[in-house]
Amino acid sequence: DEDYHHQREKELSAYHQYHDSQSHDSNESTNSYYRYPTHEHQMVHMRPNQLFPNSPGWQCDECLMETFDSNLSAYISTEKNYLVCEDCFKSNGYSVGDQS
Repeated sequence: DEDYHHQREKELSAYHQYHDSQSHDSNESTNSYYRYPTHEHQMVHMRPNQLFPNSPGWQCDECLMETFDSNLSAYISTEKNYLVCEDCFKSNGYSVGDQS
């Protein structure tokens, strides 16, 4: 049980790693949470290259669209490395309010 929790601490999502490294006073675009029906965790709206700066692009985990445009934003899970493009999110996603 102790080994499981130790291992889990090492497996922070890219979002948690990014969030933990940022100043909490900064004005980021991650002020609200969102939900997508096929994903159990809350999501934030931001550019994937903020989380994965060395990656040349990203792929939507719903429609599998690949993009290499670093200016495009996506909805990113706060707990898993899971991304939903804006087009997919428009069809089924929704806001659940501000972060505390």
